[in-house]
Amino acid sequence: MIPSLTLGIPGNLVAALGLGALMIHGLQPGPQLFTKSPDVVFGFMWQMLFTAMLLLLLGGMVATRLFAQVLRIPTTLVLMAAGVYTVKGNMTDL
Repeated sequence: MIPSLTLGIPGNLVAALGLGALMIHGLQPGPQLFTKSPDVVFGFMWQMLFTAMLLLLLGGMVATRLFAQVLRIPTTLVLMAAGVYTVKGNMTDL
């Protein structure tokens, strides 16, 4: 989001959608965004900081244990489930 907010150049699809949302609300991305509406920029910064902390907590505690358990699933079972789902694309077939 840093290149998107400072230069107005999106780096990926999510940043492009964010820039589009800013433009819809009448805000012009670029260096002037920091001086004209700092509340929006600081809102983005607080949101990114909060998300990083949440990801660190949840990713470190919960996801590590969960992914370790997922790795214990036999490979044949995973391939079988993927094959059954791809035949019709229906979750009830599983």
